[in-house]
Amino acid sequence: MTSLPPRVWQLDFSRGIAICMMASFHFVFNLNYYWDVPVSYQSGFWYYVGKLSAILFTFIAGVSACLSSRHIRRGLVVLAWGLSITLATYFIDPQTYIRFGILHMQGSCMLLFPLFQNFRPSWLVAAGTGLFALGKWTAQLTGPAILLPLGVTPADFHSLDYYPLLPWAGLFLYGTALGKLGFGAPTLQSSPQSFWARPFTAAGRHSLAIYLLHQPLLIGLLWICHYF
Repeated sequence: MTSLPPRVWQLDFSRGIAICMMASFHFVFNLNYYWDVPVSYQSGFWYYVGKLSAILFTFIAGVSACLSSRHIRRGLVVLAWGLSITLATYFIDPQTYIRFGILHMQGSCMLLFPLFQNFRPSWLVAAGTGLFALGKWTAQLTGPAILLPLGVTPADFHSLDYYPLLPWAGLFLYGTALGKLGFGAPTLQSSPQSFWARPFTAAGRHSLAIYLLHQPLLIGLLWICHYF
């Protein structure tokens, strides 16, 4: 039986920071989208909080891919949860349901990782940069919904969450390049963490569960506060 590699607390800590940022962004989003509170999430501070959380999640997923041997299994699990969110949001709002959100993107990156796992760090950076360039091009195109994973959208496309492989897989490959350069070495795994970092590290270890549960909980709490 193959033993799992030891966890790197710095990665869990970073995930914990990212999930706290995302929950904060979704709190503001809910206030504006569902209760018409005049606070902006499409520009300014809260917009960048949301985007930075997605950047952290994707970059860390790329680093973590170098420490795991279960890419297909992990990718299928994450993608399945993404599809579950698609189904749930379709029943809530068929006009803006999530069709290729951050879980779809990261699950797909994990499934594609074996194609890149033998690349040198410099090749990964070059490939990631190429994907970013392609993403800028595909973002200008319109086409059928089957091309959504590549950044090509229908003319009337609306989605509450959209993270296409082009360009976001490029960020995943940047993280993979860092992982190849030794992030996750024994010196990092064994280095002590401070007391204040432990709550974020604990949250990072359960980031997928928190991601799946935090929105229903936030909406439920806001609904209770609004009506009671």
